[in-house]
Amino acid sequence: GSIDSKGLTLKIIIALKKILKKYNYDIKIIILLSSLSPIVSETKNKIRNDKRFSLLIDKAHLSNIYSNVDFAIGSLGVSFLERLYVGIPSLVIIQNKTQKKLESYWKKEKCALIINNINTNFAKFFLNYFNNYNMQKNYVKNGQKLIDGKGAFRVYKSMMELIESD
Repeated sequence: GSIDSKGLTLKIIIALKKILKKYNYDIKIIILLSSLSPIVSETKNKIRNDKRFSLLIDKAHLSNIYSNVDFAIGSLGVSFLERLYVGIPSLVIIQNKTQKKLESYWKKEKCALIINNINTNFAKFFLNYFNNYNMQKNYVKNGQKLIDGKGAFRVYKSMMELIESD
């Protein structure tokens, strides 16, 4: 995760800077990227000298971060499932064909606000969700009904059953 080969993080930074300038929110934005991401240096340049932004690279254990986060922007990857489990309201941006196929399921479950294209009304979607605590609370509640944190155990159990059946 956190590769962001399409550079959506950069677009989000630009959009958030415009929103923060217009609405003067007092928030801190943490960006998580892998050192394998092709946009690390460009991201550093975009947030340089802006105290509202911080960049964490190759952060292995996200539990400390997740426990201090009120809101997240991301994609429909594994981190999305982690955010559902710990109860972080998420604005999700579809990044590829696989995520596009999953979109209707997650929209139906109403556990995150999902947008298809960051270039289309990102500020409107962000402000609507960011300022609507009841919507966030409902989406978190819906997401936590779906994710029980026991998926790895179920995979292990299925693998052991396959091994034992041979």
